[in-house]
Amino acid sequence: MLRKGTMVLAERSVAPELLALLIDSVSEYAIFVLDESGHVASWNTGAEAINGYSAGEIIGRHFEVFYPELDRAAGKPAAEMDIAARTGVFKEQGWRVRADGSHFVADVVMTALHDSSGALRGFAKVTRDETERLAAVSDRQQLAAMERSEKVGAELADTVVRSLFRAGLELQGTLRLLHGAGTRSRVEAVIDELDTTIKHVRSVILNL
Repeated sequence: MLRKGTMVLAERSVAPELLALLIDSVSEYAIFVLDESGHVASWNTGAEAINGYSAGEIIGRHFEVFYPELDRAAGKPAAEMDIAARTGVFKEQGWRVRADGSHFVADVVMTALHDSSGALRGFAKVTRDETERLAAVSDRQQLAAMERSEKVGAELADTVVRSLFRAGLELQGTLRLLHGAGTRSRVEAVIDELDTTIKHVRSVILNL
């Protein structure tokens, strides 16, 4: 019995030319096949658009060229093939490298391909470029965080202003009860300082 998640390659296909046309017409997904050793055996329009290689440039090359140098050195491509071969499928979201050396975030599914006898014949890979979507999500999260920060800052500043204002009123009331010139001058200095602080905090609120 074949493991769950594996794909069976039929010995005869009803309409292989229609299947090829369907796969090649998909432009938002890179859909291609690797042989059992990891070399690219097919290439669609989406794969060329996402990875930057033409079919003539990539077919026959090992798929490790799509990985950053550190991942290649760590044996990540081979490890992913091993997982797909053992479990039927490998999925991840990680960094990949285009033909021009630029990096992008890829959503990847690698599925083991078995023939009718259960022998491993290769792997099907479907890749989607998630870079722009994740960047948009990150921008929205940053904007939401800024809005929360501004709201908290405004509420905190308003609380400080109210507290300072009440303190100023209490000091003014206390000042009316004082008669010593030295004491009055010290209290007046505190009131002036509070008034300056209130004006500063209010200006910060307006600039939030």
